[in-house]
Amino acid sequence: MSAPADTGAPPAARRPVPREACPSLVAPMATGDGLIARLLPADGELTVAALAAIAAAAARCGNGVVEVTQRGSLQVRGLSAATAADLEHAVHAAGASPPAGPPVHVGPLAGHDPAEIADPRPLAAMLRMRLAAAVTAASPAKLAIVVDGGGDLGLDGLAADLRLVAVRTDGATAWRLETDDGPISPPLATAEAVAAAGDFVAGLDRSRRRRPRPRVPVAPVGVLLPVGWGGDAIAVGVVVPYGFTDAGLLSALATAAGQAGAETVRLAPGHGLVFVGTGAGMARDSRDGAGASGRSVSGGVTDASSPAGDRAPQSCGFSPAVLLAAAANLGFIARRNDPRLALSVCAGAPVCGSGEAPTRPLADAVVAAAAPLIAAGGSVHLTGCAKGCARAAPADLTIVGRAGGYGLVRDGRAGDVPVEVVARDALLAAVALVRGDG
Repeated sequence: MSAPADTGAPPAARRPVPREACPSLVAPMATGDGLIARLLPADGELTVAALAAIAAAAARCGNGVVEVTQRGSLQVRGLSAATAADLEHAVHAAGASPPAGPPVHVGPLAGHDPAEIADPRPLAAMLRMRLAAAVTAASPAKLAIVVDGGGDLGLDGLAADLRLVAVRTDGATAWRLETDDGPISPPLATAEAVAAAGDFVAGLDRSRRRRPRPRVPVAPVGVLLPVGWGGDAIAVGVVVPYGFTDAGLLSALATAAGQAGAETVRLAPGHGLVFVGTGAGMARDSRDGAGASGRSVSGGVTDASSPAGDRAPQSCGFSPAVLLAAAANLGFIARRNDPRLALSVCAGAPVCGSGEAPTRPLADAVVAAAAPLIAAGGSVHLTGCAKGCARAAPADLTIVGRAGGYGLVRDGRAGDVPVEVVARDALLAAVALVRGDG
């Protein structure tokens, strides 16, 4: 039997999805720099070795750019139809295959957060199976589902079409269905909540738009959190600056994490990577006792970025201080006061097919120019077009790329009318004039 003719088209399972839909590992999306694949392993968790393997595959199969999205998914850019299949194989070989069904987000420490009301992972697994049948061609192309068990790294700041939130009622745990407009069900048992969620998603249509949440959770940058594994398991977070990095740098970070004793990594909203290991090598009690979400952390919080004299040696094993030092040396964000956290930035031109102006090459310069605004607690959004994909909520300053220049929007979104339009070579000077006093 002769082999089928090579038509040059990707296999049906990997044919690029339309731009209004979300890319996946098996259905990458075409954009300005080739195909982009997105993956979210089960519960956002993978081993440190798997992270290194995916980084190596990204360098081999794509253009070397790896992203951790604002919602906490992993993306590989610059793929072709042939190399997308190679990436898929590498992800499977690394044991990081995304589960079937639409992505269902759980917190970065789901199942291990001592302060959470309930472990959301079993319900999330049931929900994925149910939604695989409930999702139809009429469902929103960018479906967002959150199962929030609460705790110090809950997902109350993440926008979603549907949220299932753990609640305590009469001494038992139940789940309440919510949209971003508020609750839509009373507390339900697990099986009832899954059934109701399936019915709700089946009734959604493409015209629905999610409301931006007031804040987006960020990985616990430089903050140690106790983990409910027993013993002295510890989690510590770093952030990928602006959500994108080089595959080689990500591989080096994974290597450093392994050498520091980290065992697993959780993808986190806010472009975060939360590393988990047992036996913290260096830690100290927190002075403020507040977690990444601002709530008290059971067992106390530890600041791994504080001076070495403030730390007390503990058992051998995972050393977050070593990991954070290596992450900072590689250019990742390892301190909570890093000004780069104030900037939201999309891929921009020519990386994104919709971009009208470059963004990423300007990111560091924009942060430096906006230093007065950022120091006053201000937020900055740099977008290549008026779609504003990197930030749905208003920002104190939004810089919108347009043909030949950039529009500046104060206290608004990318689609709002700019108060000023400047040429590209005048952008940084204009940004430097913006202060945080309005």
